[in-house]
Amino acid sequence: MRFVSTAAVVDKLELARNVPSERPDGAPLLRAGTVVSPELAARAAASGICGIWVEDELGREIAPPPEFPADVIGAALHAARRALDAAPAAIAAGRELDNTLLRALQQAAGDLADAVLEYPADDCPFSDIAVRLATPHWHAVRVALLGTFIGRRALSKSGWIDYQGVQRFDALDERLSTLALGLLAHDIGVPPSSARGSGPTACMELESEQDVEHLGRGVSLFAAESTHAAMRVVIQSHHERWGGQGYPERKCRDATAVNARIAAIADAYDAMIATGAGREPLPVHAAVGRIEQGAGAEFDPSLVAHFQALMPPYPVGHELTLPDQRSAVVVALPPGDVLRPTVRVHSESAPIVELVADLTTQPSRAAA
Repeated sequence: MRFVSTAAVVDKLELARNVPSERPDGAPLLRAGTVVSPELAARAAASGICGIWVEDELGREIAPPPEFPADVIGAALHAARRALDAAPAAIAAGRELDNTLLRALQQAAGDLADAVLEYPADDCPFSDIAVRLATPHWHAVRVALLGTFIGRRALSKSGWIDYQGVQRFDALDERLSTLALGLLAHDIGVPPSSARGSGPTACMELESEQDVEHLGRGVSLFAAESTHAAMRVVIQSHHERWGGQGYPERKCRDATAVNARIAAIADAYDAMIATGAGREPLPVHAAVGRIEQGAGAEFDPSLVAHFQALMPPYPVGHELTLPDQRSAVVVALPPGDVLRPTVRVHSESAPIVELVADLTTQPSRAAA
C-alpha cells in the first residue's frame, strides 16, 4: 500500500486504512475498503485530510508500520476538544477543569499509552496520520501520540531514575499515561484566539507576557491532589530549551523535567508540519532535519536520537521527489541508512522500476 495526497487523487482508489474521526465512539470517518473517487478525495482534502492509504499496483507489497487504532485517536480527539473548549471559561472563573472532563482526558491518555505499549518496538505511525490541521485538538493529539512514542522508546532503552537514584524499568504504563495526559493538555492555557507561532525558531524570539501566562493558566486547571506533578510539568515547561533560551525560567539541560523535554520536541515538530497555521508547512524530511539540527542547542540530544529512530525523513509508503525530479514511492529503508531508501519510480511513459535513491544531497534537506 502507499500514502497518497488527497490533492493528487485522479482515479478511483481503494482505501487501505481507516481515516479517524472525532466521534466519541471512535468510529472512523472513512473505512478501509471504501472506493475513493477524485470528488470524494477533494471533499476529504477540504476537511483537512492531507492523504490516504490506498491499495494499487504501485503500492503492491509495500509494508509501512502497522495501523494505529483509529478508535483510540478518535476518543482522544473528542476528549481533547471538550477539555480545550471548556478551559477558557474555567480559567476566567478561576476554577479547575471539570472532573468529568479530567476523567475523560485521563481515560484517553491511558488508552493512548496502552496502544503505544502494544505497538511494535522501534516503529511509529505518526507520519501516517491523515489529518495535519493546526487546530488545537488535532495538534494536542498528534503531539501526544509522537511524544508518547518517544517516551516509550526512551523508557525501554534507559529506564527511569527513582528518588533514591535507582535505575528502574517497571511501571512503564503508569509513566506513559502520565506523560500522555500532560501532552494532551500541554496547550490548554492558550487563548482560543491566539495564533502564536511555534517550532524550533519560535523559542528564539523574546516571549511576550501572554506567552508566559498561558503556561501558568494551563497548570491552574489541574489540582495537585488529582494530577501528577510529572503531568503538570509538561504544561509548565514545554517551552524550555536545552541550551537555556526557552521560557518561563530559562532552564538548561536536564534542569527541565524529561517529560517537558519530550514535549518540546513533539510540539515543535508538529507545529512545523501542520497545515492552516498561517504559514506553509514543512515537508516531513525538512521538519525532521530541523529537529536534528536543534539537538544540543534547543532539544535534549539523547531524546532527539530516539526521535530520529522513530521518524525517518522519508517514511515507507510515502511519495518523494528524487534529485532528478522523478516521482517515487519509498519501498523500504535500510537499517542505519535512511537517506538511501529503496524506492519505486513511476511515470506514465515508463514501466515501474525499483532502485536505491541517494538522498544525502537533497537540496531541500540540506537547507533544512
